[in-house]
Amino acid sequence: MLRETNPKLVDFELDLYWVVRAGLDPVQLMQAHPGRFPLWHVKDMDKAKPDLNTEVGAGSIDFRKIFAQAGKAGLQHLFMEQENFSLDAYQSIAQSAAYIKKTLLPALKRG
Repeated sequence: MLRETNPKLVDFELDLYWVVRAGLDPVQLMQAHPGRFPLWHVKDMDKAKPDLNTEVGAGSIDFRKIFAQAGKAGLQHLFMEQENFSLDAYQSIAQSAAYIKKTLLPALKRG
């Protein structure tokens, strides 16, 4: 779809978990297609069971490396999601939100 659509007309929402789970590198996608990913879907991959999610920052996805490419990707909005969790649902989402706010978003403002 990236090759077959006009970059001036079509942008994409990049689901970081599913890109990593498919064995691809989201940073390479962003570098190969700058500005095409203004929307990001953020959820983390459980270290022991990659088919499960975990709280953002507690899993195996290197979000610091990915968020360093936000400008290149054209990031405008991110959406945090939790499909499955071992913690209480509200505790889980609060932990993910805290990590994003305290660790990832400040790096965007500096970059």
